[in-house]
Amino acid sequence: MTITRAEAADRLLEFAQGGRLIQNYWRRTEDGRELACLLAAIGPDLKTPYYCPAAVMPFWMANALMSLSDGVAADKITPLAIRFAEALRVRPVDKGLKRRWFIRAIEYAVVAAAPEVLPAPYYWAPVETACEHAVMAIRAADKDFLAGAAIAARKAAFRAEQAVDPTEAGGGHAAMRAAGAAWTAGCGAAGVWFGHGAKSSRRGEGPWAGWSVARSAARAAGPAAAADAYEALFVALIEEMTR
Repeated sequence: MTITRAEAADRLLEFAQGGRLIQNYWRRTEDGRELACLLAAIGPDLKTPYYCPAAVMPFWMANALMSLSDGVAADKITPLAIRFAEALRVRPVDKGLKRRWFIRAIEYAVVAAAPEVLPAPYYWAPVETACEHAVMAIRAADKDFLAGAAIAARKAAFRAEQAVDPTEAGGGHAAMRAAGAAWTAGCGAAGVWFGHGAKSSRRGEGPWAGWSVARSAARAAGPAAAADAYEALFVALIEEMTR
């Protein structure tokens, strides 16, 4: 499929302004009108994020948008899609966008998951440290640093997950949120590491990292605040696109 950024932005604006965007479905027809999710709206022949033209956006970003657009509250998708389309028209996606947005997501996740009661549980310090190291590694864009940060973050995530106690108040949400922050850091570092030539078969890494970073950061916010988290991450992506 051949489509330019301007054409993609025009189609997305057409769907958004016409009230034709949907969530959690790719594409469908209703009362004779074609409805589509944010990503499907950019091209009539687009069947999966994999086929999104590189001239419009990279694969990691297409995957991230799948999570973001499906995760926001229903009344937010149209205004966010319009802002995104306008940002897409302004300039092409630069190579540094992935690193900048991953850092924004990690910083958001660690704040969202921070313990509400002190002293912090034993698993929190490793999570916080792993997030800090992941941000430093992504900024440095050093392959070895990224690999080490990704591994450390995964270990911190597993440790937090082991602390989940479904019988405690909130169903163990504090530990699950901490694990979400660590997974955000791990997937972000691994996603940038992959961009430096590393290979990974893990679903949450490599080209799928955009989807995983968004999902993990929303997990860090907790179930009740997930929609707000997706909105904050979507806004952060738009802001970083226009920097």
